[in-house]
Amino acid sequence: MLGFLKKYQKIFFVFVALLVGTSVMFVGLLPKNLSGSNDRTLFRTVTGKKIKQSHYDGLKALLTTNNGELLIYGQNLGMNFFPEDVFTQNLVESKLIRLIAEKKKDELKEFWVEQQAREKHYKPYSHPQMSNVSAENVWFKHAPRIPELLKQIQAEENPSKLFDLRADLFLEENNFSPFALWQFLSEKQSQYQWIQKDEAMAPFAISLFGYRSLQDWFGEKMMDYVCQFVLQVSSIAKQKGYQASYKEAENSLLKLNDLCFKQLQFLGLKEFSDSTSYFHAKLNRLGMNKMQMISLWREVLTFQNFLNEAAHSALLDDLTLNDFEQYATEQVEICRYQPPEYLKFNSLNDLGKFEVYLTALGKPKGEIGLDFALKPTQELEKKFPQLVEHSIELEYKEIDVNQAAISVSVQDIWKWRADHKNCQKLVSRFPKLNIDEKMSPKEYQAAFENVDYFTQMQVDQYIRQQLLKQDENWLTLAFEKTQSQKDSFKARRSGYKLPFKGLELFSKKQSFLKQFFSDDESNKFLEPVTFDDVHFYQILSVKPLEKPKVVSYQDLLLDKTAEKMLHQTLTKLHKKGALNEQDFPKVKEKVLDEYLAPIKEAIIEDYTAFSGSAPQHLNDLFYCKYRLYSPMRNALAYYTNQQDENCEPYAFNSFLKIDSSNDVLVRHQNNSREMEKLMEASEGEWSCVGFKSRVPVFTQVLFKKSKQEGHPMQKQLHARLSQEAISALATELLDQVELENYSNH
Repeated sequence: MLGFLKKYQKIFFVFVALLVGTSVMFVGLLPKNLSGSNDRTLFRTVTGKKIKQSHYDGLKALLTTNNGELLIYGQNLGMNFFPEDVFTQNLVESKLIRLIAEKKKDELKEFWVEQQAREKHYKPYSHPQMSNVSAENVWFKHAPRIPELLKQIQAEENPSKLFDLRADLFLEENNFSPFALWQFLSEKQSQYQWIQKDEAMAPFAISLFGYRSLQDWFGEKMMDYVCQFVLQVSSIAKQKGYQASYKEAENSLLKLNDLCFKQLQFLGLKEFSDSTSYFHAKLNRLGMNKMQMISLWREVLTFQNFLNEAAHSALLDDLTLNDFEQYATEQVEICRYQPPEYLKFNSLNDLGKFEVYLTALGKPKGEIGLDFALKPTQELEKKFPQLVEHSIELEYKEIDVNQAAISVSVQDIWKWRADHKNCQKLVSRFPKLNIDEKMSPKEYQAAFENVDYFTQMQVDQYIRQQLLKQDENWLTLAFEKTQSQKDSFKARRSGYKLPFKGLELFSKKQSFLKQFFSDDESNKFLEPVTFDDVHFYQILSVKPLEKPKVVSYQDLLLDKTAEKMLHQTLTKLHKKGALNEQDFPKVKEKVLDEYLAPIKEAIIEDYTAFSGSAPQHLNDLFYCKYRLYSPMRNALAYYTNQQDENCEPYAFNSFLKIDSSNDVLVRHQNNSREMEKLMEASEGEWSCVGFKSRVPVFTQVLFKKSKQEGHPMQKQLHARLSQEAISALATELLDQVELENYSNH
């Protein structure tokens, strides 16, 4: 970023110098009668203090310049005495402006309706030639809350909620200003040399909704209400003895001025020789002298001091907080054991797929345990080839006829097409061709020219293939020129994951696969093979890398094999059952219930035996929840009986393993019954099998700690209580004062 600023520093110098020079030459913000004889009394505060027109206009000008209004919008470099402080921190961040908006919502309603119409149709900046250079892309990376809030604003209809969202968005744009957005977009734009520089991409042009000032964001009436509120609160504060001194205000102003001046110098902007000249330039910009500025700043400081005093009035006993934090930050490190995520059952259909898989592997029907003996792999593969995968190394060559045919010349294509002997072949393959053997050569050629471009391309490709295949040795020559490929695959006898195109629909698929997976290597594949007459393969070698293994249930879910197996099982059961005369789709759920009846009964029996009572509510979710309850209890028994801490991880079976993960639970983040039980347990102790999101789990306590070091609990609590105290005071003050609209005075 510094490199970018350094690269364009001369442009910034000239731009800022012109603006500052203009601001010094002209009195910009305040009316000419700032201190003249026509300075009338605008209103009286609740304490009776007279507020002059000039004093009111001066404070309003001061409050509304803190976002660089009418200058280089959003860069926060100067002409304001404070970096986004008074209005943002004391009114927006503290949510005081929301209290004012709620009180004056009827008066602000008309402006809010106009804003809503403008904001709903707003589209963030995007470069006209390169959509990748866009405000949204920059926000997603550097300020993700902006697009999130923008989406909510454009969907919200309630005016009050819209105001709250708009205030949040205003704060987000303060943290990532349009000037910062412009810098990132400019840098991104410079990376693409082929696109034109977008001259319309300026900071003020790419600001959210095109808003350039506080008046755009909150409205002229709101700025009037804010200014009056500050003056009213300041007046009440003075009556209570909270007035800031002249010296305090002067020191505060100069300190903030120095801060802004140092920001200018850090970024290489040297238009001002020292902070004093910079200070007087800003006074000229606002059209006032030093004494007038300090007088206005005293109002702001008095307002701040009064609210800060209210914030600190929420006193808390530190000992109480310490005890509270000691309790709230207690934490426990645990190891949680649970089935893998893919064994979370949400319906009987999920349960059915799992049971079909287990039954195929050898689990007796109605058996709830998972520690059964698997069928031998060879026996399993004979009946369910989709459940066994072979890890193989395959070396082969591939020829694509379409690619090979490209070598055929255009002259040969035209010559073949012009031969009337080939007319019948073309007509049978392409009915769109209105050609006939009796046509004259001119009519014959014209028929081809009248065909659409896509059909012409297909015809030419077909002719290339015919010319290519006229040479009996073309395939041998093509394979000689082609390099072999050597890849590893986890393939199944069903053909799954083999790289041969067209195999799935090949009529002799089974005989090919039987030969491919056979143990006999003699004369296995002497001739090239094709399954679609387009792709030809020369299989050079097939080497097994490992012994065949059972396919994991997770893989079967991903490739939909489990769903297909369940469908086939239920279809067979339907044909043999009492419901065979009814359409299968209509009775599928009943057939599924019939298939799952043995395992349902086993689940009920296990639950009753372990809990001592029969389940009261039987529904689909009950069976899904308790299907793995017994296997998880077996897993817990395995771990609790192990003497060796480094024992082997438990597996339900060789194909289903249990998951374990370490976690740290903090009491104030996990105020649950589980947390209470874990804090009562000793280190190393195991819990019983419980449920988390309907999944059976158990845990082991690894380590307990009474307090989380460096936890900001007290600071967070103080901040929250302070905010509540300020809001309570502001609400009380708003009930005491009258806020009027002086925007047209």
